[in-house]
Amino acid sequence: LLEPHGGEHWTGEQRIAWHTAHGGGRTAKAMLQYSLDCGRTWQTIAHDLAPCGSYRWTTTTVPDGSDVLLRAYVSDGQQSGVAMTPLPVRVRRKAPPVELPSYRP
Repeated sequence: LLEPHGGEHWTGEQRIAWHTAHGGGRTAKAMLQYSLDCGRTWQTIAHDLAPCGSYRWTTTTVPDGSDVLLRAYVSDGQQSGVAMTPLPVRVRRKAPPVELPSYRP
């Protein structure tokens, strides 16, 4: 999993990128998934993807304020591999407000 690294704060559409060193002549497919419960259960974002690539995910499919683990699972039917973000990504519906220091002359 190339992106995200974990620890990011995401709003709206975001890029997930992955790369697989696959050999053996068999066709591999990737599946992207997210977990809202520390990896106990996984929901599919997209499947039947190329073994290397990127995907634009609209984060509005998860509740606001969620801490989300992401993983890329790649399989050719005989061999498989998985890579997961080491830290969750925080998903927000709107970007947090920017607080500027007040200026008083």
